[in-house]
Amino acid sequence: MSCSREPCTHIADITTFENWHKGRKYYGVWMYRFDDASLISLLSQLATSISIALTTLPIHNFHITLFASGFLSLSKNYDDDISFTTLRRQINVLKTCSLTAPHFVITGLTANAYNVYLTLTETSDVTTQLRHKLAATQGEIPYTPYVLHITLGNYWKKHTLAHVITTLSTLPLPTFPIILPSCWLEFVALKATIPIRPDVGLCHDHFITLYRDKRV
Repeated sequence: MSCSREPCTHIADITTFENWHKGRKYYGVWMYRFDDASLISLLSQLATSISIALTTLPIHNFHITLFASGFLSLSKNYDDDISFTTLRRQINVLKTCSLTAPHFVITGLTANAYNVYLTLTETSDVTTQLRHKLAATQGEIPYTPYVLHITLGNYWKKHTLAHVITTLSTLPLPTFPIILPSCWLEFVALKATIPIRPDVGLCHDHFITLYRDKRV
């Protein structure tokens, strides 16, 4: 493996992690959750296979990120803070709008420099509408292109991306596409100051649900 000559996986370091949270305890995210037992079993088996093959960190709560709001704060001190007043405004906006269930299809397995994930398509326009309504109250953090996905593993060992893709192609995979059963909407808070490992600057995927809307 030569990361000096070809693209490699990125390991989140602790210094970057600490500069990111700046001592702020909770990071707020809107996400879709689902609890279909057969799907979760399938994703767990797949995540375990990936972890064994590529030494990825385990995922405990599978979800689809909808909108990253930022660090929960009494007042907005940094660009990536969200005040509780703004959060209440986001919740009220969603409460007063007519929500319908999104329709997702899992289309395949792939990877980038940061994680291994399942690709999705949406046959409805619900996600675009919800993201527009949330962004109208406060812009999303971070400012990166939005991609529908379900993360199955984060790296804590260096690999070339070519090795990752080749390894994934050798794993026993389910037959795609897979229709995602019903899901619901939640706003959750991740514990932002506790890394998943002492040497890896990523949050645990254990989180606290602050708001749930099962109309979706």
